[in-house]
Order: sequence, then structure tokens, then C-alpha cells
Amino acid sequence: MGDAFAVLTAERPLILRLEDLHWSDVSTLELLSILARRHETARLLVLSTYRPVEMLDNGHPLRAVKQELQLHQQCEELRATVSLARLWQWQGKKKPARRMLVKIYDWFTEGFDTKDWQEKALLEELD
Repeated sequence: MGDAFAVLTAERPLILRLEDLHWSDVSTLELLSILARRHETARLLVLSTYRPVEMLDNGHPLRAVKQELQLHQQCEELRATVSLARLWQWQGKKKPARRMLVKIYDWFTEGFDTKDWQEKALLEELD
């Protein structure tokens, strides 16, 4: 299946949108893992959504996939959250934006010198 996406993206970029991954079957999650592990260049962007609360159970299959993606730095939750917080700030939704940012920044124990962490100043703007 990974080869099929390589062929599809050979001439044009492709955005694959997977919503509600917390309800996905195992084969969909395996496809996501396969696509993420590919080392060949592909013009493929995978955007996915899930509800973290649905993954509280340690046995949820998405939890393992997410940990694998994070381990190999193939998961961009921080950047997406900062972008969404900026949008909400612009829409006047400062309190929900701040709550969301605080929650995600609390996940991190390293990488404080990266550009993404520098965005933490947004928290002060949302006070």
C-alpha cells in the first residue's frame, strides 16, 4: 500500500485526511504506521484527528501508533496546537486557546531550546 501512495504522489502532492482515528480499525492504523516509516521521498501530507480522551485506555491501538510516530519525530502536535491557538486568539477565544496550550506544553520534558518551544510566549499573550 505504501508503494501505491508513492505512485500517486510521483507527479502531484497528495493530502490524506484521516479523521476520528480513535474509531479506526487496526488496518487503518497499520497503514498510517507504514506511511510514516517510509524513507523514500513522497509528496504526501497525512493530516489526522483523534480525541485524546478516547485513548485513555492503555490498550487502545492508536496509543502505540502515536508513541511510535512521536518517537521517530513524525508527529507534529505542538505546531498544530500553536497554530490552532493563534487562530482562536484571533477569533477572541483566548481562554480555550490558553487551556489547550498549557495542556500540550505540560507534555514536554525536553526540547526547550527549539523554535516550537519559543512559541510558548503565546501563553502570555493569552492572559
